[in-house]
Amino acid sequence: MSGLTPLQKAMFKYCFSILLAFSILLQSKGQSDTTYVKDSTKKIRLIKPKIRLGLDVSRLFLSAIRNDFKGGEASVDANIGKHIYEFHLGYATHSQQLDNYKPVSSGVYGSIGYSKNVFSESDNILSVGGRLAGSSFGFQAKSVKLEDVYSSTNQLIDFEKIQCSAIWGEFVSSMRAKIYGWIMMGFEVRLKARLYAKADGYQPYVIPGYGFYSGKTSIGFNYFIFINLPTVKK
Repeated sequence: MSGLTPLQKAMFKYCFSILLAFSILLQSKGQSDTTYVKDSTKKIRLIKPKIRLGLDVSRLFLSAIRNDFKGGEASVDANIGKHIYEFHLGYATHSQQLDNYKPVSSGVYGSIGYSKNVFSESDNILSVGGRLAGSSFGFQAKSVKLEDVYSSTNQLIDFEKIQCSAIWGEFVSSMRAKIYGWIMMGFEVRLKARLYAKADGYQPYVIPGYGFYSGKTSIGFNYFIFINLPTVKK
């Protein structure tokens, strides 16, 4: 994390501590949960949470084939019956080359949310839900073309890096399927609506985890590989 600003490091550590506490809480809950439901035969049965860790392989694929994007995203969620509680944490660097300059956005982002599974007794998931997401990132305009009025030639100048932040909401639809053993794979579609954005200076080009800064809405597609942690014996 040597390339991160102090604010980004603090946000990363804060998100990581939440993720660790969330995972410990869910692990302990998986061992001694007392959530009961009634089935159609009026019998009482105990439901314990299923904990999953996920890695966004679509971000890794884009990082491998593109020079203007590098990043990754991980997730942890708990499936209690039809209810799914989720936490995501990611890092991304965007460095598009435009006509007059090269905008570079780099920083961390995270989200927390809830979704509901359509299936009640199945290893597969078809769910809809929502998340609250945010990003703390740095932005720098590099190789800005400025005309020298005396020589009528262009000069390339790098502007000072500025600190930015943003908050947005997400409507999420997910589909996941059990592939083998503890392994699941699936994709999700995110419809994002920007709620807040701040930049100390000029306007950045891209918000990591969201999309274009100028857009009030954005859409994203992610493909994950999940590992079900062995918290429940079948």
